[in-house]
Amino acid sequence: MKAMNRRGRKEGSAFLIVMGIVGLLMIAGLSMTMMTGNSAFTSRKLLAGEQALACAEAGVADTIVKMSSNYVYWMQTDHSGSYAGGTYSVETTLDTTTAFVVISSVGVFNGSTRTTALELLGTLWDLYDMTIGVAGAIVCGGDATLETSALTVNGGIHSNGDIINTTGNPEINGDVTAVGSCDLTAETGFTATSNAAPLVIPTYLPLDPWKALAQAGGLYYTNDQVFGGIALEPSNGVVYVDGSVEIANQSTMIGTLVASENITINNRFEQTPFNTNWPCLLAGIDVNLHNRNTYIGVIFSGGSVTMRNRRTINGSIIAIGEVLVENGATIDPLDFPPSWSPDDTNDALPQVIIGGWLE
Repeated sequence: MKAMNRRGRKEGSAFLIVMGIVGLLMIAGLSMTMMTGNSAFTSRKLLAGEQALACAEAGVADTIVKMSSNYVYWMQTDHSGSYAGGTYSVETTLDTTTAFVVISSVGVFNGSTRTTALELLGTLWDLYDMTIGVAGAIVCGGDATLETSALTVNGGIHSNGDIINTTGNPEINGDVTAVGSCDLTAETGFTATSNAAPLVIPTYLPLDPWKALAQAGGLYYTNDQVFGGIALEPSNGVVYVDGSVEIANQSTMIGTLVASENITINNRFEQTPFNTNWPCLLAGIDVNLHNRNTYIGVIFSGGSVTMRNRRTINGSIIAIGEVLVENGATIDPLDFPPSWSPDDTNDALPQVIIGGWLE
């Protein structure tokens, strides 16, 4: 009887040991299953993250391609797209003080999100070159009013306001864009677009570099001037008037005329560039052009430009304010970028420097 009890106790102990081992094996199996599942989840998550990053980078690449065809438009235009089963959304931000452009692209793939950012390091001169490249002949921050049928523009026109044409049928051989409305009855040869994206209007303000150059060897006048029958021939190519200037009676000039306030040209005026791509007229406020004259170079106004009677301009009309054209004019844009300062003599487009980082 005692022997049977001992066998029973041994068998019971063995059963408990076996059950304990089975329990341990089950726990180990569950642990392995959980570990394998977690590893697979982690792998899938890492793969989705890599794909999301690839989508974000595809968004940046797409934006650079778009900017290569129209830099000015795409540097401030957001867009989205798809890539390899995922999506990307791109936001471009322009700093109009430095002309730097930041491209931020968010890629999404299977719930994972990654962001890539790229900065295009340019200068305002780059930006101005791009604007002139898009528009070419006339660029203004206000309205552009073309009230004549005797106008020929062999280039583009852009207004950050409206483009108005209620009298005559001007000939325009280039694209015409307006942030507001574009009301043209011009002859064929152009594409007119209303509600266009605004452009950064190039500016020569402040005029201090030109003033310093005039004081250092050009012709410098400390107050308003009225010239008649004069030949202005500054040794370094710059005439600067601290105030307003009016020129009449068949005067001539070799160089650039700069005024801190208004420039008014009456009667005939013959201008010859001093440097090939230097501007022709720079006014802190308004430019008023009358009678028959020929100008070579950019005509810039910190206010508005008014053109009456016939004139020929080989360059661009740039106004922070409005542009009004009455009677006849022929405008032929330069075939190279203009100089934006006395020290800028390069006639080639600067290269954009690219730098990037990941977030």
